Amino acid sequence: MKLKKRQAKSNISDAVSRSLPWPLLFGAKYLQVNFLETLLGTLLALTAQIAFIASFLLPLKIVMLMASDGTPRFLRLLPISMEKDQLIIMLATFSIAAYIFYQFANKIIDKVTTRGAAKLESRNRKLVLFEGQHDLIRKSYRNYVEIAGNICFCLLAALPLFFLYPEVFYVVLAVLLTTTLVIITLWISIPGNREAILSSMPATLNTSSTAGFFFIFATIILDYAFFTLPNSILTILLSMILGRQILNQAQQAANKFLFLNRNQQRLTALLFHNQALSNPAPKNHQIYQFLQPEHEVQVQLKEFLRELDDTMDNREGLKWIDSGLNNIFFFTTRSKVTNASFLVKVFNKNKTQEARHEETLLSSTPSELPSPPLIETTVISGFHIHVLDITGLNFTQPAPEHEKSFRLSLAEVKVPPSLWSSYRRSKKLIWDRINQDTLKHLKLALPDQDAVAQFEDNLPLIRKTVKLLPIKISLPKNQQNFLIGNSNQNQVVCAHWGKWCIEPIGHGWNKVLGLSSENDKSAEAIGLAINLFKIENSLEKQCFNNALSLMSDTNELLKKTTDLSIVQE
Repeated sequence: MKLKKRQAKSNISDAVSRSLPWPLLFGAKYLQVNFLETLLGTLLALTAQIAFIASFLLPLKIVMLMASDGTPRFLRLLPISMEKDQLIIMLATFSIAAYIFYQFANKIIDKVTTRGAAKLESRNRKLVLFEGQHDLIRKSYRNYVEIAGNICFCLLAALPLFFLYPEVFYVVLAVLLTTTLVIITLWISIPGNREAILSSMPATLNTSSTAGFFFIFATIILDYAFFTLPNSILTILLSMILGRQILNQAQQAANKFLFLNRNQQRLTALLFHNQALSNPAPKNHQIYQFLQPEHEVQVQLKEFLRELDDTMDNREGLKWIDSGLNNIFFFTTRSKVTNASFLVKVFNKNKTQEARHEETLLSSTPSELPSPPLIETTVISGFHIHVLDITGLNFTQPAPEHEKSFRLSLAEVKVPPSLWSSYRRSKKLIWDRINQDTLKHLKLALPDQDAVAQFEDNLPLIRKTVKLLPIKISLPKNQQNFLIGNSNQNQVVCAHWGKWCIEPIGHGWNKVLGLSSENDKSAEAIGLAINLFKIENSLEKQCFNNALSLMSDTNELLKKTTDLSIVQE
């Protein structure tokens, strides 16, 4: 019987939870678990803001008193006798005390919310779901408490502002309503760009708050010029400060709400018993618009391809190809008349640098580069598009023989002088990247190793040797999308060059490959370069034992290399 009652109560609770908007649901959870902490934090957040206003309003009043002649009128109304100097000292004391209280209240809020977050986390008894989840609970709980304080302050400050200066009150209200209306309108009318709206929201809110203050100032100027100002200058100053603070508090509340919204799914999984953490939604998913036949970007892409070649087969459309690359789509299409084939590459907006890097190479390298020719590039709604001619080529699964053939083809390509000049002005090469600084963590993990000390002593000679090797265009391992020729199976080309680099020959090689007679004498020197790249990779992955072994091999290999003509002057 008790079990049935408990299940019925749980079902009712779940139904109520599902019917509540998530901001109210979070608030109910915080109050349920941390009722006193939540109320105390909200009260402290509210009073801290009031104290903060007093801390810089009172100095203004002190300056006004110091600049005035005689005794202020309100002093004569006080039941006790007080001189102006005494009043200035008292107001200065209150100002300092208000600022101290503001700082003290923030410290208390931090302790209260940290304690409340610990209670929330321990109550649910869940596994560790992701890195930094305790900090997320603490920060979100503090943000929620401060949002409540921000809202309470805005409501309380609006009341005296309405009676002190109604025109300023209406200006502040108009700014808040207009900003809210604009954001809601954009959110409803442009559903495809909601991520962009959210990302630009902080800047929009800041602009709105700043503009609102100038509208307040303009209202006061207009009243001075054409209408009637309040009698007291203190009333005007207080109205300006209250108006500015209302806008500022509303902006802070909105920014904190955005933080909660961005982490809504993770917080829901952390705070509620009947919720589990699902796989996070993919970021930068706007690229999937190119898979929707009627979407604007898909239509623009087809129009671009039609302008490029009006004989393309629109019935077959764009055929999907697995690229194995995150946020880079591959499509193929063909001409109905000439039977030419094209590779269409779509780069997501977060891959713009990679797209431009590839375009730089393919538009400036000789025809010997093992790559399909780049026909055209364009940008559609911020997405870079590359079209390559793959006529007579087919995609294939990577195989060791393809890798070897591709690397040897790259070794025969001469780097254009202009490209080499631009590259070395932009990036460091391997002989500059391996230095004392890159070895410091290895020496901490494996101290007192003779091989490391010997390698450091040999570095100048290693650099000298590697610098004399031919400079070649290369690609990192596992970055190739190979195509092979239909008629010539030995023709291996790469479809993606987004991470190309220029390095000494040997980059990306596991061992010294068969070279032309021009390079046969440099086998040992190329082996040094291969080892340097492997050492760099091992250090990046913190595989220090492997790096140490490679350094020992490099030291032995250097002994053979020093007798070669390549290092003789």
